[in-house]
Amino acid sequence: MEKMLTGQTVEGKGGEIPASSAERADREDVPPTRGLSAPWYRQMPIVISLAAFLFSLATTALSIQRAKQQEIHNLRQELRGLVLQIADLPLRNVDLVEKYHAKPHVVRALRNRMATESHIVAEQAALIMQRIPELVTSSDYLLVASAFYHVGLLEKAKELRSRAIEVSSTANEMIVALRQLGGSAFQRNEVATGRSYFEDALTVWENPRFAGGRDHFFVAFTNCRTEAGWARLEAAAHACDAFRKHVAAAKRHAESISLTDPANRNSSLAIVADAERAGCTEADPSPSQPRETDIALDLLGTQSNQGE
Repeated sequence: MEKMLTGQTVEGKGGEIPASSAERADREDVPPTRGLSAPWYRQMPIVISLAAFLFSLATTALSIQRAKQQEIHNLRQELRGLVLQIADLPLRNVDLVEKYHAKPHVVRALRNRMATESHIVAEQAALIMQRIPELVTSSDYLLVASAFYHVGLLEKAKELRSRAIEVSSTANEMIVALRQLGGSAFQRNEVATGRSYFEDALTVWENPRFAGGRDHFFVAFTNCRTEAGWARLEAAAHACDAFRKHVAAAKRHAESISLTDPANRNSSLAIVADAERAGCTEADPSPSQPRETDIALDLLGTQSNQGE
């Protein structure tokens, strides 16, 4: 019968052996567990694989960023080309009218074609503006708005002119946008709204944003054009008292321009004289006839006999 010893000896074929020796033999018979010899960050295959993955991730992110930047650059360039095309259309129209003035049917056909082209270009520009609003300038909005206005899309024109006010970086940009909104309101017979826009245009200089660049003569030069344009719109609305009031205000602004600046002084006085010659009649227009005006408030804040 085998002799059993607890914790001291174990009987085997070769006789008794100490228990400690038996335990050591058991431990030696168990193979060592693989992978626990070192943490993962000390195992080169894992470290190399992780580094390669991170490098690939960073490269992909950089490529996406560069592609986005290139896309934005391309959109801005495309928008610039479309805006220049819109600005060039009125000049082309004038040239064609002068060339074919003896053929009214040709002139009508050309104007229709120009209107269609203007509409298409304006729609393309508006789509790009929606994609890069942070890069669109006030002048961009105003030019595209004018294209929409001249093809009868008045609400689109109004929306873009309102955006032009929001992004204006100079007093002149904001004034021009307000003038155009005022002129549009007058031509829709919304006289009270139009007057409100022109009043705002005259008070832009009080905005703290533009206080630093305020110059008396430039303010007078600009306000003269605002008042003269307002006067002619009042004449178109047959509001003769208001017409005379704004002609007088325009004249005061023109006369306040220094004699040392004869070019701007004479130019302003000429605009006042044009408004006075246009005159005003008290008779109300027929409700079935749209009120028309030959005033134009372009991007430079000057007047012409063409356009809006």
